[in-house]
Amino acid sequence: MADTIDDRSHHAPPAPTFHDVEPVPPTEQEPQLLPPAPPRSRRALVWLVTLLSALVLSGAAAWLYFAVIRYEAVARHHVPGNAQVLVRLELAELALYGPVREQLLPALEARLGEPSAGQKDKTRRERVLDATGVDLGRDVRELVLATIEGEQWVLIAAGRIPRGRFVAGLERVLAEEKVEGFHRDGDMLVGPDGTTLGQAEDGALIVGTNANVVRACLPAESGAPALVLPAGPLTFAMTRDAAEAGFELPRDQVRLATGSLALGETPTLTLAFELAQGAPPEPVARSFAQALAKARPLLATDPESTALFEAVTVTPAPDVVRVTFPWTAAGATKACASLAERVRTEPLGVMLLPSLAR
Repeated sequence: MADTIDDRSHHAPPAPTFHDVEPVPPTEQEPQLLPPAPPRSRRALVWLVTLLSALVLSGAAAWLYFAVIRYEAVARHHVPGNAQVLVRLELAELALYGPVREQLLPALEARLGEPSAGQKDKTRRERVLDATGVDLGRDVRELVLATIEGEQWVLIAAGRIPRGRFVAGLERVLAEEKVEGFHRDGDMLVGPDGTTLGQAEDGALIVGTNANVVRACLPAESGAPALVLPAGPLTFAMTRDAAEAGFELPRDQVRLATGSLALGETPTLTLAFELAQGAPPEPVARSFAQALAKARPLLATDPESTALFEAVTVTPAPDVVRVTFPWTAAGATKACASLAERVRTEPLGVMLLPSLAR
């Protein structure tokens, strides 16, 4: 039993001295407390299976992240350089918020699932998916709306959208449903009122007031916009002129305005008016408070809105004036329910932009 591993610490002899004799060898009857080492080939097999399992799991996780969860936010690359107001919706994040998921999404799913006029056995959502490769309720992850001089607009949709298929596919669906008034202008689709749809090389869908607006936004980095949007599920940015006109602020005191909505148990909308160099914050804060007081009677019949106005704080600082609108989960739920009712009863174009339904 020369190769046997034996642990006899319970009757180990004292430390050897020069006068000690050699210990007695183990007997055949003593049990082996540890199993023999596995053969080398078996250890290699176990190691290989473990490695392959780790690779498979990590590969599945990588596929889920890159193919399903992650997408490149490209809409900002198509914002026109002369945009005065930008609004961005991070649909992938908004869809996870309770009131949106429970109130608004079912209404949108129902509208997208309405029967198609040209093919009764399929919904319009299914027909658009077949023709374009885009599931409107799943693949569009972000929307950016830009207005230009208050008269023109462009809506940019991006997400997991196949390139080069949407315009031709949508044109085919409209023709099969006998929707009149649409025609092609090169790679763009133009509606009866001039509203135009195009698709950029990176897959982004661009809808605008007219063909010229859409054509200008198709190239990536087409306008190098001066406005930069903050991070968040719903954000916006405004130039100085738009902010001064929209909030009745003193002339030439504000450089730009930004805002973002934070979701959670206490949703909060935060505005930031970045001041022009050397501009004092107090006149801007005072003007905004006055504009807020004028708007308050318009919503006095709504308890949620009244409570919202009561909790607003305006904080002037050396370079910025911040305004905080704390909301409630109940208010967010009520707003989503109201919006869902409109989705169920009104044309989707009206919900998006009034001019789409002209």
